[in-house]
Amino acid sequence: MDVTVATFEEEVIKASFQHPVLVDLWAPWCGPCKVLGPVLDKLAMEAAGQWKLVKINTDEEQQLAQALRIQSLPAVKLFFQGRLISEFNGAQPENVIRDWLNQAMSAMGEAAEPPPPTGIDFVKEMMAAGRMDVAAQALVQILQEDPDNKEARVMLARLQFPQNPVAALEVVEGWTEEDPHADVVQAMKDLNTILGQAQESLSGVGVESFTLGCESFLKADFAGAAENWIDVVRKDRKLLEDGGRRACVALFLILGNEHPVTDDFRRTLSSVLF
Repeated sequence: MDVTVATFEEEVIKASFQHPVLVDLWAPWCGPCKVLGPVLDKLAMEAAGQWKLVKINTDEEQQLAQALRIQSLPAVKLFFQGRLISEFNGAQPENVIRDWLNQAMSAMGEAAEPPPPTGIDFVKEMMAAGRMDVAAQALVQILQEDPDNKEARVMLARLQFPQNPVAALEVVEGWTEEDPHADVVQAMKDLNTILGQAQESLSGVGVESFTLGCESFLKADFAGAAENWIDVVRKDRKLLEDGGRRACVALFLILGNEHPVTDDFRRTLSSVLF
């Protein structure tokens, strides 16, 4: 079965709660892929439904390949209970793949019952895999069952904020300084104010970069937002009382330390400031 970005959630993530799903990532130009593919087909037929084989053409599904962090082909990933549990790269011999599958299946059988797919750990795994839509759906379900789950509320607000800042702030309405992640909530409030100021009549050499940064953020182009706001810091620290720096600081808090944009552009901002 060929899987696309539109069917990945249904055919891989959700299906993996019924049985393990083996994902074969390949490309038409990849010679080793042509060697590995028939071997996996053979093993899948022998498995007789014990696990499911799906295939992803990485040339046609580059977004999926990026989300799954594919760096070389062929790549094989095994999902179970919504999680990536094992993987390998390259056209391995059939006996090596059999041993790998047997070990993985044995480990699944011995493992303790995994947490439910709507748990916070599942949400974090989906976010790390770039599946923000799945993460958001899981967070909504968590909050339906537990409206006072503040960690889930902050995570959902962070996901919603670029597309709909007002709705995101409603999720964390009434937050106090004593509540967890109060700095992130304050950052969303600050950045919402800054985004609103982009609609005002501004003057200064940094206005164009400031506006482009706001537009980039609202398109979820966080690297573009950071780059433009840092350009404001270079050109005009007086614009909106150091608005470029304040916007960057808020952005980094909202994205979190683990986000690559935070890691890359925080150092750039520091070099410009100091």
